[in-house]
Amino acid sequence: MNEIELVRELTKEPPLATPQAVARAFGRLKEDMTSRRRLSLPRWGAAGLGLAAAAAAAVLAIAGLGGAGADDPAPRAAPRAAPQTAQMVLLSAATKVERTPLTKGKYWSVVTQNGGEVIVGKDTKYHVQQIGIWDAGPGKDAWIASRDLESRIVGPAPADGPTALPNGAEGADPDATKPPVKMPTRWEKVKVSGGEAFRLAAWEGLKPVDTRTLPDDPEQLRQFLLKELRRVNSVPGANIDRTEWMLSHIQRIGSAPVSSKVLGAAYRVLATEPGLQVIGPVTDPLGRPGTGIVHRVTAEGGTVVDHQLVIDPTTGRVLARTETLVKPGKTNPTAKAGRTSYEAVVSYGWTNTVPNYPLGHVG
Repeated sequence: MNEIELVRELTKEPPLATPQAVARAFGRLKEDMTSRRRLSLPRWGAAGLGLAAAAAAAVLAIAGLGGAGADDPAPRAAPRAAPQTAQMVLLSAATKVERTPLTKGKYWSVVTQNGGEVIVGKDTKYHVQQIGIWDAGPGKDAWIASRDLESRIVGPAPADGPTALPNGAEGADPDATKPPVKMPTRWEKVKVSGGEAFRLAAWEGLKPVDTRTLPDDPEQLRQFLLKELRRVNSVPGANIDRTEWMLSHIQRIGSAPVSSKVLGAAYRVLATEPGLQVIGPVTDPLGRPGTGIVHRVTAEGGTVVDHQLVIDPTTGRVLARTETLVKPGKTNPTAKAGRTSYEAVVSYGWTNTVPNYPLGHVG
């Protein structure tokens, strides 16, 4: 007894009628499969549904038993989820952060971890440092603390390069005659004038922006940032890319004492910028899972660099920003591809206390 006869016996249907009836049943089945509708029948539900349904059920039974012929439609693959776009990720993050109110306290605190290469004397070192700030605001007290996690030589300094970074090669002493410092070092803090955490970083020595002046309307914020970009690009020699400018401000605004609406507006501004791509699930430099958004830049000489923003898909917060050398150019032909620097946000928020670190040196 074949499968069609088995179905007929179980359902007590009369013998299959003309070949035309069977052809019509196959036609209905093919149409149903093409339109992606599912045939949902009870286990023995062919009884009483008529000849066409019985034939369709028989065909499904044959397919399920591995008896499909060469002329049968190929099984359809499971539908894939639509790939995420940068706009989708950023708008989702905006919605999440807008629902998260900030805490309250005396000091705005931000702790970051920074890693990258620094030039120290005749060597190029890879240096990792954590920096924290506890800031009560302009005109009030503030504290900055730091500690070094890693410092190792990765190669010689460029022959025509600087002897140190402009800011003094953070955490590294250019005097190679001194014994190496045991890592990690302890936290040490110094007291400074308040207000630094309330300002966006200055560009080319221009006066930084007070985060408390940022509008929470996306269009107004866009125009504000574009105005600042024009101001920065008015400096001789400056030619900052618009998308890179917007991308760089997301982490700054994301770790500044702004309202949830301002941060949400910043995400919405970035969501309209061209040239951003989602690279999917990634792990940030601290090992935390996130979603990576990349802006690829080709610099003078053909150097290709990826600027990546890592966003926590659960909270919408910015986890880190990294720079990765994709392709060396004429100015750095021997450079190795890979991540060259990063800044990860360890924590941020309002607090009433400053850690009891010993007074000492910072930087």
